[in-house]
Amino acid sequence: MRSKLKAFIAASDADLAPLVHDALQAAIADYEALKSKTGSLDFLDLLIKMRNLVRDDEGVRKELQGRFTHFFVDEFQDTDPLQAEILLLLSADDHTVADWRAVHPVPGKLFLVGDPKQSIYRFRRADVALYAEVKRLLLGAGAELLHLATSFRSTPSIQAFIPPWCADGNYGFLLDGASNISLTGKIAHFELGYIPEAAKLLRAVAGFLITNYTRQHIITMPRRLRKRNVYEEVARLLDIPGGEQIVKESYAQMRKFNCWNISIVQQYGRFKESRIRSAVFGNSRQFFLMRQNDRADLEDMGHDIGLTELTKHAILSYPLPDQQTGEKFAAFTYLHSDAQNPICGTVHNVASPEMLYISGSSGAQFDERARQLRGAEDIVSAIETGATSQDK
Repeated sequence: MRSKLKAFIAASDADLAPLVHDALQAAIADYEALKSKTGSLDFLDLLIKMRNLVRDDEGVRKELQGRFTHFFVDEFQDTDPLQAEILLLLSADDHTVADWRAVHPVPGKLFLVGDPKQSIYRFRRADVALYAEVKRLLLGAGAELLHLATSFRSTPSIQAFIPPWCADGNYGFLLDGASNISLTGKIAHFELGYIPEAAKLLRAVAGFLITNYTRQHIITMPRRLRKRNVYEEVARLLDIPGGEQIVKESYAQMRKFNCWNISIVQQYGRFKESRIRSAVFGNSRQFFLMRQNDRADLEDMGHDIGLTELTKHAILSYPLPDQQTGEKFAAFTYLHSDAQNPICGTVHNVASPEMLYISGSSGAQFDERARQLRGAEDIVSAIETGATSQDK
């Protein structure tokens, strides 16, 4: 049985959830039949039937509204939609109203305590959006809102730590509430350079997302799909907790998931002394080597990846584009360290006007480009237009 289950998981890959949903339908039907046969109800059945009875039977609503004089609910942020509907219908001042969104509670009958920052039971159908909706409905019906500003359940150190991560804190817009950023789309971009040096906790969050979210998403995708990990400045990952392990595991394990790792190294001095160097050089098969000004750095990397003296001389001698006339190019060495069919040669990269336009980094050019592209409905057309005007 265990071998069959493993084979099923391996074959289904990212399609596991919908396949399990379909596969369980027969079991769910048997479960419902068994409950019906034995006259049993589970917790969700109780909620559904209670909600239906209170909503659909005016006589029952009238009876229960008269029987219960007060409702006190703590941890209201963990209430699911069925429970909220029952609660509001039973607290209504008019037994003829069957729509929970239209009720007016009897003054003083309903007392709710909740904290949306503690909403953690979404897996049990609790939704902080429901909390906000009920709050809005009750305030519209005349309810009074009280804020409890003193906590007796936590230490001062924890209370000082939490606020920056809440909705109105420095990092709240990133982490509190529903995200407007997808980490499972075609491209997920983490710009670690925007995180201040002192923001160690935020760097830890970035490391957590890369390790436990993005990496896991790649692993669960179908292996037939090609994936890429691009480390724009691989040494920068050393600035986040767990960054070294991220790089090492990525190079050691992700290839079997049809994922290529691409590391860009500009600060070679830092990379040279780092513990990720052996993982990157040892597991890479293709290298793109731009012009180098430091002979010692070139000798160092040449020792690891097997550069000949002729190749090192060529890399040191590549002409800069601004020293050329006519069609300008950037030269680099392409090295494919394949034991059966090694390749090493010089490539001339002639950049298009569009590439030159978007890659310029001088202050004035950067600001002007940002002004031109800001708010463009079609970013590709805007780049083409900007590149044309730059040529003129």
